[in-house]
Amino acid sequence: MSFRRTLVAALMLAPAAPATAILPVDASVSVTTDERRRGISWSDGKASAAAELGARLPGGFDLSARAAATRGDPRSGGADAVFDLTGGYRTDIAAGLKLDAFLTGHVFAGAA
Repeated sequence: MSFRRTLVAALMLAPAAPATAILPVDASVSVTTDERRRGISWSDGKASAAAELGARLPGGFDLSARAAATRGDPRSGGADAVFDLTGGYRTDIAAGLKLDAFLTGHVFAGAA
């Protein structure tokens, strides 16, 4: 599956809001010289394009999806892209004290 098709599929999985509700939605597109996570290259030292879409849901819940090119990095089994799917919860515990809890899953497209 090509990176473009995989990116389109991931963006289509983004949560859809009911027509009567307006949810804050964030979107971004970026290009980096190297996709790095915690100091480790995920794009084998090559340039990488990425797109992200996120939404804040009622009740303090957040959902986001991010797609990034991994350019056949051997660390990810030769995958062409990685999709990060994140869900989480935010709340104020007390004045000046917040709780954030998030879970992220990585899906590698095109891995051997």
